[in-house]
Amino acid sequence: MNEKTIKSISSKLHDGFESKLFETSLKELEDINSPIRINTFSLSLRELIRHILARLAPDEKVLRSKWYENLTDKEHGVTRQQRMLYAIKGGLLDEFIINELNLDLNKVTKKLKKVIDNLST
Repeated sequence: MNEKTIKSISSKLHDGFESKLFETSLKELEDINSPIRINTFSLSLRELIRHILARLAPDEKVLRSKWYENLTDKEHGVTRQQRMLYAIKGGLLDEFIINELNLDLNKVTKKLKKVIDNLST
């Protein structure tokens, strides 16, 4: 990963756990003697994304959104896609996003979900 990308990502992370996890992920990736370095890097990055989404879209805020509906088998369950949506649009209704802002957030969240899913393979 190039230095410009690393600095860009680092500048958006909160100090503490997020920064430390990202630094550790990069060290793991650089360890050419580790046969599982790619796996470890992917796992760490996926966990970092999960943590950031939880910070940007806490359960209580997602659950209070007018657009929220439970799509899980858990009571008050929140999906990763719903966290992504909340992180992007907050409590704004889809009609406003589509009609007034002329945006298709499904395209954005599908791409991000695919990236996160690829970290699991």
